[in-house]
Amino acid sequence: MSDQPFFSVQVPISALAKIYPSLAASSGIAFPEFLEAKCICCAARLTAEDLKQLAEQEGLTGRLERVRFEYCARRTCESRFYRVTLREESLELRTILESFQVTLVQTPAKPPRVLSFGSALRIACLLFAFAYVLFILHHLYYGERIPLWQKRHFY
Repeated sequence: MSDQPFFSVQVPISALAKIYPSLAASSGIAFPEFLEAKCICCAARLTAEDLKQLAEQEGLTGRLERVRFEYCARRTCESRFYRVTLREESLELRTILESFQVTLVQTPAKPPRVLSFGSALRIACLLFAFAYVLFILHHLYYGERIPLWQKRHFY
């Protein structure tokens, strides 16, 4: 086992619990020591044993509880991504680890919203109804005749 990383990917914290079982099952090794994860901001390190405990959800310490709730292991860090490093030269393990990698795709900007005739008509009707209600309330408050509802007063 060399100290130089063979392959590393950046993954969200939510994927850390799924990485260990996938790699352990495909490599056939019950405890892959060639795996580690580090926070991309504060470099908080999680060993393969920590990742195993995280996958099994048993005997979690305080820092692993934070990782389980998708926070960095260090309390003062706000990062949500870890860099998982693989120190074994295996193409099969590399493809499994690549499947957890987050690809940041830029979504195209939405075109400006155009006001259609139907929505413009709806807005106009709502404004007219609001103005009419205010008109009626004004006539009721001042004791005047409400046009179209009440008969004209002849003196």
